Amino acid sequence: MQELNPEHIQFLSRYLEDNRFIWVFQEDHPSPFLQGSIDFGDDDFTISVIDNFGGRQPILLNRDTVGAQESRIPFRPTAVLDSNIVSVFVQFVLRAPALRDSQRETVRSFLRFLVQKQLDYNPFFYFMEGFWKEHSPDFENFALRVSQTFLSLQCMDTTRFLQSDQIILDERILATYAEEFGESTFDGIAEKRAQSMMTPADWYVTFVTKVSYACILKMALIHKLTRKSIADKFSELRDFMANQVQVAMGAERLLSLGYFSGLYQSFIPLQRGANAEKVLRRIRAASWDLFLLRTPLELLARTGEHGISLSYVCTADRVLAEVARNYTLQMIISGFTENTGFIPVLSYDHSFLHRYLERKTLDRILESDRQWQKSRMSKYGPKRDPVPDSMLSQIVTQLEEDVRSFCTNSTTTG
Repeated sequence: MQELNPEHIQFLSRYLEDNRFIWVFQEDHPSPFLQGSIDFGDDDFTISVIDNFGGRQPILLNRDTVGAQESRIPFRPTAVLDSNIVSVFVQFVLRAPALRDSQRETVRSFLRFLVQKQLDYNPFFYFMEGFWKEHSPDFENFALRVSQTFLSLQCMDTTRFLQSDQIILDERILATYAEEFGESTFDGIAEKRAQSMMTPADWYVTFVTKVSYACILKMALIHKLTRKSIADKFSELRDFMANQVQVAMGAERLLSLGYFSGLYQSFIPLQRGANAEKVLRRIRAASWDLFLLRTPLELLARTGEHGISLSYVCTADRVLAEVARNYTLQMIISGFTENTGFIPVLSYDHSFLHRYLERKTLDRILESDRQWQKSRMSKYGPKRDPVPDSMLSQIVTQLEEDVRSFCTNSTTTG
């Protein structure tokens, strides 16, 4: 890292009091884990591992590390799996006939990558999303199979797996889980582990996914109900974020530019005559998909008892992978806001839109967006309250009614 002069150290030391911290990234600190995003599979089925850190190792600035010659941080590299990958892992371990040979080979290659890179992996996001969406007996039964699958994988003899692709239990590893969960049998451990992960999302996760859901609903309605230009649609969505939900959602703004350009229609499948409840379910799922993309910065900002998680989103969804690839984390600043505790600083790559938007038009939209963000910061500053949940619920309810009306109304776009 570039050497700090005494004035820098003094300024940072004042800011970083009271357990504040800053994560920064520099090109001269490459990551020992991943050097960029990577794909497994083919056009039929692809698993994408997304590196939102740009192949760099995070550098922690806090009151203990500023000015220090060296600091060693116990990073725990983690693969955050989406629900599609969790499902195919279950089919892979159970040798389900529904999994084609090419898909099986993709899963095998991906699993070998996880083992060789010594990346932690678990189905925590699947459990969090599933519990929120459908806490039902069917979910609980499949959740137990998921827990059994991942216990098999995480207790396997990795040396033998790399040599022969066989999943063979290592009793020594299983014994550590037996001690942790107070159970002596494989099934007992798997059941206790599943129960431990089936917990409701905390208020922050619930709030962010609800705001995201509202933004995607509004995005879809703007696109289908108006004949405005892409720039004007984007401006209307930003006004909604600023004046209604009161949060500037970065991933949703990036998604909207592609959606308004004609991309991602299956990701947000709002159409005349469509089953409104199915559309709403898909958009709810999309809001969780976008929260998945936020997990690397969320987990990096939270120090756990087992170290700091350096997380990589893994998804089998092509749209999600494309959106995820196009932004990179540059910094995390804690103590900047009172409500979320930290803010991320992200850079975006909009070059994928050059096929659909003239460069001058895109540049004009992006410059307008930068000015909009500066205006929000100068207007509200770091101390701003989120929209009350009761008001957010009213906004969501009205948007859902608008979607139902659109699906059942045969009137053409105005």
